[in-house]
Amino acid sequence: MPIVEQLEERRFFAVDTVQTLPFVLSFNTDHGDLLDKDGQGTGFTRVQANNAGNQYQASLIDLDVAAGVLKLTTSGSSTTGSNTDGQNSLINALETQFNATTSGFKISARLLGPLSYISQPAQQAGIFFGPDQDNYVKLSAIAQNGNTYIQFMDEQKSG
Repeated sequence: MPIVEQLEERRFFAVDTVQTLPFVLSFNTDHGDLLDKDGQGTGFTRVQANNAGNQYQASLIDLDVAAGVLKLTTSGSSTTGSNTDGQNSLINALETQFNATTSGFKISARLLGPLSYISQPAQQAGIFFGPDQDNYVKLSAIAQNGNTYIQFMDEQKSG
């Protein structure tokens, strides 16, 4: 009896801005594109859609060029405000598109410590990579059981 394995789903996402590699985004200047609460450009070109259609909330984004940091806030609770397990209600999942077919790439971020601002259950800070809130990998610092941990996870939904 033959064994048939399903190949991973492929998607093409048409968008106006496709970054060339290497793409480096620093937060010490206004880069245009998606704006923060003060009208400063974050340099990100799009926001991942969520189930509620409220994925972009500029009032929860703060580009602090003096400190060279981007402060992203989302909203939610233990039952809303996440991209995990089909919930797909994450707010301010900023992203940009790039062409990775011509060379390898790496994705990195630096979290500003100490991480005492990650203190309540399910609070997190980090990066995720993927086409949508059902298919991604994520590396983040996360608060659970009164401590802060590093979490690496992936979610894949087929079909």
